[in-house]
Amino acid sequence: MENLYKNKNFVILILTSTIKALMSSFLAFTLPILIYDMTSSVLAMSTMRAVEFIPNLILAIFIGVYVDRFKRKNMLIMATVVQIGCIIVIILLIYFNLIHLAVLYVLAFLIFCTNYMKGNASYSLLPNVIKHQQLNDANAKFSFYGTLSGIIGPSLAGIIYALYGPEMNILIYLAGLFLTLVLMLFLKVEEEVERSGKNIKGDIADGWHALTENEDLWNLTIIILLVNLGSSITGAVMLFFALDTVEITEIQLGYILTAASIGALAGAQSVKLLGRILMKGHIFILAFLISLSGYLLLWMSFHWILLLAANFLIGMAVILINVPYLSLRQSTTPNHLLGRVAGTSSMIMKLSMPFAYLITGIVGEMVNVRYMFIVTIVIIMFVVVYALKNKIHKMK
Repeated sequence: MENLYKNKNFVILILTSTIKALMSSFLAFTLPILIYDMTSSVLAMSTMRAVEFIPNLILAIFIGVYVDRFKRKNMLIMATVVQIGCIIVIILLIYFNLIHLAVLYVLAFLIFCTNYMKGNASYSLLPNVIKHQQLNDANAKFSFYGTLSGIIGPSLAGIIYALYGPEMNILIYLAGLFLTLVLMLFLKVEEEVERSGKNIKGDIADGWHALTENEDLWNLTIIILLVNLGSSITGAVMLFFALDTVEITEIQLGYILTAASIGALAGAQSVKLLGRILMKGHIFILAFLISLSGYLLLWMSFHWILLLAANFLIGMAVILINVPYLSLRQSTTPNHLLGRVAGTSSMIMKLSMPFAYLITGIVGEMVNVRYMFIVTIVIIMFVVVYALKNKIHKMK
């Protein structure tokens, strides 16, 4: 099989994706601090976090429609140009001391929307540049470099912010955008856009039917919705549990959070090997069991080393679930529907997360937070039963 790194189009896609993930850390690090310096308001900072999640949670299905209606390469270029424009406006507003909170929210919203558009378009473009047999390996590489960027990016952003201030971080993000724009111009991909002639509602319905009629993909989408529910319940109280119940230090907390990323890297490295010796369905079941083990260990934790091991297992399980799922969605969905199916499934899978965070925060004030881990364990056990009942383990 051809080495993926000898495929120029694949190299461009993975380079632009990695640069996007790395540079996004600079913006994500800087915007909340910039807002804090402007307002000293927790509400204003948390509102920016909400603005960041809105495109993925609410607009993903509509963005998917437009990704399918136009050539994906053109969508990548257009989204990047919009982001460059927004960043230039932010820099000018800061320079002339005209920055206003409402304007910053609008510009950030446009940046996050186009960021999701770029992710969807790049994902939908991948089957056009490589063979279907290479999708698992390709998605594993995207996950590996994306996770690595997520580890390195915030640290670099923090150092540069401390040395040179917010303007330098924003300029670095702008430089990354220009670099990705140049790389995108060298993409040579044959794309055929199939216009349905329908309105947006009709296009959304086509994406919905393509998702729900694909039995394996639909079942796995529901499963990941449940996994995200369990993960959000735990995520809402894990830091409090670690600091208040286990009484760890801030340095130990850093190690614990890093362990999840290292587990994700290990998952990205091992998924290709597992794909050679196990069927896709067996990998899913293995990932669910690893996830269950991680949450059980979290529930039993009385020492920071156990918390570290639990987060490593959970981080690994996330990648072992996501990579085969992404490959399955790419290989079984008609390419002209892939943007819509990706947008619809992404929206469904993340629906439970904000509600879980809110409800868990309220309940966690009234009961011992260790009980929240039991809820997650029960959810993951149900996931295993649901997967076996729907014969996920028999997927090839």
